[in-house]
Amino acid sequence: MTIQKFAAKLLSALTLCCFAHGASATVINYSVTVDNFVAAYGQFTGFDSNADGILSKNELTAFSYEIPGGYDFSLAQVSDFGSYNIAKNIWNHDASGWGLRNFAYVSFEHGLLSVNLLDTTDVVTTVARTSVPEPSSIALVALGLAAAWLARRRAK
Repeated sequence: MTIQKFAAKLLSALTLCCFAHGASATVINYSVTVDNFVAAYGQFTGFDSNADGILSKNELTAFSYEIPGGYDFSLAQVSDFGSYNIAKNIWNHDASGWGLRNFAYVSFEHGLLSVNLLDTTDVVTTVARTSVPEPSSIALVALGLAAAWLARRRAK
């Protein structure tokens, strides 16, 4: 087998590997209902980096919480975050809030503000997944392209 054929096969294999293996970012849209009125809504995004099927605060990459009337919070303001079960589409209320443990879905301002069991009638979540190539896969494709280029250059 010539170097060019080997490089072409290597490039094909690396390309297939890249597209077959991607990290799955989980994007969750949610709404918070209080007494049959949608009081707030938002979105959070995260990568299940330890592959346990649960998103936790340290796995979040983005978070938004909006209350009609101009109040909104972002990931930087999140004090604690209840775990989110990806397979079951359940946002657990196991975060701290108002000084209580296992009480809130999410809390802000060091736990002084929270979306919690006392104030909330319902939390509805909707899941969308987006495939994102991992950096290691992209690096493998780049390495394959470089090897193919080098093999072609040597053949000339």
